[in-house]
Amino acid sequence: MNSVLKQISVFTLSILVILLFTNSAFGQNNNKLSDTENGGFLEINTGILALNSRYIDAPENAGVIADLRFSYYWRGFFLENRGHQGIGFPGVGYNFYNEDTWMLDIFITETHPSILWDNEIDIENGVLNEQDGLIGIRPRESDDRIALRATRFIDDTTALRFLIAPISDTNGIAEVSPYLAVWYGKTWQYQNINFHSIYSAQYYNTSTLQYYYGVTDEDVSEKFQPYKAHSGVSLSAEFGMTYPLSADWLFESSVKLTRLPDNIHNSPLVSGRLESQAQISLTYVIF
Repeated sequence: MNSVLKQISVFTLSILVILLFTNSAFGQNNNKLSDTENGGFLEINTGILALNSRYIDAPENAGVIADLRFSYYWRGFFLENRGHQGIGFPGVGYNFYNEDTWMLDIFITETHPSILWDNEIDIENGVLNEQDGLIGIRPRESDDRIALRATRFIDDTTALRFLIAPISDTNGIAEVSPYLAVWYGKTWQYQNINFHSIYSAQYYNTSTLQYYYGVTDEDVSEKFQPYKAHSGVSLSAEFGMTYPLSADWLFESSVKLTRLPDNIHNSPLVSGRLESQAQISLTYVIF
């Protein structure tokens, strides 16, 4: 119980510290994230990603990436994937309030990725080889949740976003499994270079972290000893830049550091307390 209270206190403190920046900030909702008119944008992003994974025995990967970044609204319904510059996760939803400095959505998103290795050492769905060290561990499904998402626009370059998702179905049945997250994002410009920074805190309850990082009787082996995970808070910071090469082409670079919850970095599935990644890429703006 003390551990749970400690983690919730850390999460609450993180929110309060960020809110200190908003106490005197009032104004019109003119942040680009607040645009919910019908329509959107579509971009193709390709580049190189270097990843130092959280998983045990994972190689320090560097490989080519290619993905679509988009946002599209239609009568309040939307789908979005803003990539590394996004404040929060990709997903689909419905915007039911957008006035003054607040925007509220019903949002469906993945709050934790799957672990897809099975006992036959097969690769499913093109899983990255960052999970090579988890051969023999039974698969963990992704944690997909329906959430309430609230965004507070501080000014036209700064936003604070909250996500509250109390129900999970990772075990095949809906159960109360609280998940809370907050992001603080800011952009600024120097000459022709646009910079951004994003800070986040995510609270996972005990059943969620036990599902992904615990070792039960089904997983115990000579390599993986029994382990019980508890609730915790993950913290991350990202910094990046964008330089326009032309009207349709952008050069981008970013680095991100994630500090894992205290009580899972000792899990047999995890190699350390920190996870890091760096990316350089080119983006083509389709519309």
